[in-house]
Amino acid sequence: MCRWSPSSVTSPMETETARLRLRYPTLADAPELLQIFSDVEAQRYTLHFGTLGECRRHIAAHERN
Repeated sequence: MCRWSPSSVTSPMETETARLRLRYPTLADAPELLQIFSDVEAQRYTLHFGTLGECRRHIAAHERN
């Protein structure tokens, strides 16, 4: 069971437990994310990117916000 505590928040954009780390993606993550986002079947109900450039632009837009 995971219990949230203020000490588990390492930054406003990151949360970490003993088994899981949640954070916003960075441009360095783009090649790995493209493997998921370019799979039409896996992404049939959500985002789909065909190129690494599209994936990077999407991440960069969220980094600015």
